[in-house]
Amino acid sequence: FVLAAIMGYGSGEGAFPASIHGDINFLTAQGGGALLAFTLFNLWLAREPLVNAWQRWRRGAQPPAEELDASAEPGDRSWKWAVAFFVVGWVLILSWICGAGMSPFFAVVGFVLFFLISLGLTRLVAEGGIFQSQAYVSPFSLMTHLFGSETIGMRNLTVFTPAHSTFMWDLKSLITPAIFGNYKIARESRVRVMPLTFAMILATVPLRLKANS
Repeated sequence: FVLAAIMGYGSGEGAFPASIHGDINFLTAQGGGALLAFTLFNLWLAREPLVNAWQRWRRGAQPPAEELDASAEPGDRSWKWAVAFFVVGWVLILSWICGAGMSPFFAVVGFVLFFLISLGLTRLVAEGGIFQSQAYVSPFSLMTHLFGSETIGMRNLTVFTPAHSTFMWDLKSLITPAIFGNYKIARESRVRVMPLTFAMILATVPLRLKANS
């Protein structure tokens, strides 16, 4: 940053050259890298309960809920639903985007990057108590900088661009941190998670009806 300031940069975010609409530049790329490192470090710390939950879910075992979540009540099976929805969600998303013509490799890379970014934002909001968050990096910009547009190919870029523009462009409006912020409050208040989940799903119905009208 000192060298950048000596070279005339640093008076504001606009002083750093950006690739597209300020999506990624020298300043925001460092923040994006820090966010990804933060997320990967948290996944590494949580590796034991995550692997334990996955292995027991595959075997159909019934471990005490406290082994997987210290704040869970005895008999809580919400972790099984979480793993099941995680697996089904990934299968549906990748089937959808690959069925549209995107290669499986770049589809996995794009959505894994999106998952890591959203997971980092969710962790910051739910555990850090941050009221509002926004990521200035996106899977599209990271992929094009890492692999290059020619390597990714016109077909993959054409298929991925609408999905990226719809779901991943402005991560300020990402709903995942808000949802898990509610779950954190529910855990602290001893509110049952499943009824809260169904209530949040029902709350989206009027919005969908209004959007389709």
